[in-house]
Amino acid sequence: MNREFLENQCKRLTEIHRKESEELDLNNWYIVHNKGHEIIINHFVVLLKSKNRKYLLKWLKKERIKANKILDDFDKKYGYTEMEKDDQYIYKINDGKFCIANMLGKIVRKEKYISK
Repeated sequence: MNREFLENQCKRLTEIHRKESEELDLNNWYIVHNKGHEIIINHFVVLLKSKNRKYLLKWLKKERIKANKILDDFDKKYGYTEMEKDDQYIYKINDGKFCIANMLGKIVRKEKYISK
């Protein structure tokens, strides 16, 4: 698996999420969720230029753990009650980060492929 392959996979993911966000109403949950995707993908592409596969997997795991901790903290804090607006934003961003870090990990481990 080479850098060019991973960059192309990131471009495909970015395009999928861009199109998805364009089709959604501006108040939709997935708009902010997709911003979390964008944050991780952008950082991942920068790391691709200088880091090896093992480092990328380690970094993705750390990002998943950080995002999951934030999600767990909010779940404990709010349970099934309505979150404050600022907390909703943070929750959605971190849900997107967790989601895409998981997906990119599967791509790096050759368990997933994003077709054209």
